[in-house]
Amino acid sequence: MIENPNSVIFFEHKALYCSTSQTIPDYYYTAKIGEAEIKQSGNDLTIITYYGAAISEWITENCFEYLDAPIIRVDSLDTHVPFSRILGKNFLQKERVKEKLN
Repeated sequence: MIENPNSVIFFEHKALYCSTSQTIPDYYYTAKIGEAEIKQSGNDLTIITYYGAAISEWITENCFEYLDAPIIRVDSLDTHVPFSRILGKNFLQKERVKEKLN
């Protein structure tokens, strides 16, 4: 449950609906907004997902002197999300991220 006196709109890609699962608690709980989850720790690079433009803008404005290299954005294609699973794989940025990392 999201407890916030302000209006909240939460967008997520349709591929997330069938790609992950977890147990939903039976008890009352809240979902935190605006906190990141570290999936894998390392020293070479940082990958940030969701609302990347705003995050990269904030990092550039507030942490520029700490950056060792420029921020690179790799987004999904600027088209409608395809319903076809095959076209959907090309829509997502996974392969473009791999290309940028090499």
